[in-house]
Amino acid sequence: MQEKELKLEVSRAGAASLLEKIPFGSSPTILQQKSIYFDTPAWDLFKRGVSFRIRQSGNERIQSVKAGNGSAAGLFARGEWEQSVAGDAPVLDNPQVRSLLASYGQDLDLLFEVHIKRHRWNVTEGDAIVEVALDLGRVVAADRDAPLCEIEFESKAGPSGALFELARRVDRITPARLGVLSKAERGYRLLGAAPGAIKASTIPLVLDLNAAMAFALAHSMSGICAGWSGPAMSGSETSGFV
Repeated sequence: MQEKELKLEVSRAGAASLLEKIPFGSSPTILQQKSIYFDTPAWDLFKRGVSFRIRQSGNERIQSVKAGNGSAAGLFARGEWEQSVAGDAPVLDNPQVRSLLASYGQDLDLLFEVHIKRHRWNVTEGDAIVEVALDLGRVVAADRDAPLCEIEFESKAGPSGALFELARRVDRITPARLGVLSKAERGYRLLGAAPGAIKASTIPLVLDLNAAMAFALAHSMSGICAGWSGPAMSGSETSGFV
C-alpha cells in the first residue's frame, strides 16, 4: 500500500489551541499508543531506507514496515505493509517484507520506543477522506528522550491536495512548521551523539519561492544530520529514509 502523509510540527500551546477550537468538526478519538522500532546493531534497515515497528494501541498490535523515497516539503510518500501481530516480536511471514529486509530479518533488535497520546479525526474534505492525528508524547532511546508534538494528515481516499487544505486550517489557528523527520528518524538521531553547534550554509532562494518551500529548502540544507555519529553511512545510503 502507498502511504501519502503531510506532517506539521506545532508547540504544546498550539496543540492545546487546536484541541480547544476543534477545527475538524468534532471531538477527536483519543488513543494511548506505544511503538517499538527494530533494526540490526549496524542499522542495516536504516541504510536500506526501511523502518520496522510494532505499535500497540490498547490490546491491538500492528506491525508496520515502511520503505520509500523520503519526503519533500513535509509530504511523505512511501510503501507500507501492515499486519496484526500477537506480541512484541517481529513477524516475517510476508514475502514482500522478507524481501525488503533481505538477510537482516533474523538480526533485528529493539532500538527505541515512541510513546504518544493520539488525538484522531476522520475528516471529509471535498472528495477526499483524510485521517488527522495530533500526537503528543516522547521518543525514548537508551538513556535519552525527546518531546514530540506533531500533527499528521494521511490521505485515505481522493486527491492529496486536501492534505494542504487541512494544514492551512491548522495554520490559521496556531503557528506550524513543516515536519521533515519521521518518528523513526527522531529515534535514530537520539541514538547518535548529541549534535554540536551547526553553522548555516548559504541557501539559494528565488523570487517565486513561497514561504513553505523556502522553509523546506532551508531545513534540508542546514545540516540536519550534522554531528551524526551513528554507523558510517554514505550519501546514497541515507537518501530516501522514512
